[in-house]
Amino acid sequence: MNGANYVSPFRRVNRWYRAFTMPNRLTLLRVALVPVFLLLLTIPQTRVIPAFILFAIACATDWLDGFFARKYKQQSSVGALLDPIADKLFVILPLVYFTATGGISPWYVIIITGRELIISAFRLVGAANGTVVYANKLGKVKTVLQMTLLGSLTLQLKAITNILAPVAALVTVVSLAEYLIANRDILRELK
Repeated sequence: MNGANYVSPFRRVNRWYRAFTMPNRLTLLRVALVPVFLLLLTIPQTRVIPAFILFAIACATDWLDGFFARKYKQQSSVGALLDPIADKLFVILPLVYFTATGGISPWYVIIITGRELIISAFRLVGAANGTVVYANKLGKVKTVLQMTLLGSLTLQLKAITNILAPVAALVTVVSLAEYLIANRDILRELK
């Protein structure tokens, strides 16, 4: 065995352990809560309150993972990859469910999902060229609006949903435009 290429198993475990920080554990928890949340939505007897409680816990993990990462300086490339995936899963999959059950127009799902896919592709292009595309304030407002929309859909608050859906869609489109303008250098790299 060539000593220059040998990596101790302890070193590999340590690298894995360092990536498995509290923020990343919270993000993984959020991913694991998605199917449970969707399952609760499909069970008529338990649909509203338990599903909403689980949804609130998932929203809290979204805030807490960022808080712990910043406070304890545990930002990582693993977290930078996992957090947006968890966010997209927890927004898009329930929106598709609510569309299928008639809770929201498919247009809102198309707008929100389209924006998320475009930004994800944008981040991948940036990452391939060594540029990190960070979330901005409007993107965070968009996330809060989308989560509030999902909460109102979960609680079956039709009047609030009818107000929030177009507002969330509008902010989603505006935040996409803001990302593209602020990071137009990445767009130039696509040529």
